[in-house]
Amino acid sequence: MGMIRQALDDQARAGEHFAHAAKLAPDTGHVLNAYGAWLCERQRYDEADAVFARAVLDPFYEAKAQAYFNAGRCAILGGKLDRAEPALRKGLEIDPDGPALLEQMARLQFRQGNFMGARAFLQRRESVGEIGIELLELGIAIEEGAGDRAAAERYRTRLRQGYPDHTPTAREGSPQS
Repeated sequence: MGMIRQALDDQARAGEHFAHAAKLAPDTGHVLNAYGAWLCERQRYDEADAVFARAVLDPFYEAKAQAYFNAGRCAILGGKLDRAEPALRKGLEIDPDGPALLEQMARLQFRQGNFMGARAFLQRRESVGEIGIELLELGIAIEEGAGDRAAAERYRTRLRQGYPDHTPTAREGSPQS
């Protein structure tokens, strides 16, 4: 019901249903992961983190990598980069080729100013499937940050060739000092 209410943009009732479901099934991973994602969307980052931590304890929950991804993404959104990396790495232990996990790790490494780490995760992400505009732009930013103008230009060329009508966007999530 929480997901249905969320889809209907009835956030107050969605929250009631998610919280009620978590009380009825306090150890059920998929229920807790959905509730944590909802909390994160409401910028209730610390509450979401605690709920994701409970979700991955469910020994029968088969989508733990997704819960770790959600926990890492939520930590990034909440500005808790130190919490994000362990969650994403645990997700990658379960699903080493998870595209969403690899992308988030590349973004996180970039934000932390670790351009070599960001490059490695972006290359791993590229190895599992095509990348679009946002990741090509991230590649440009990573290579510029690393000081590799030739590699940045290769990403620019791919962006121009693959998306000739695209207008580059302003960068967000640039490295922190």
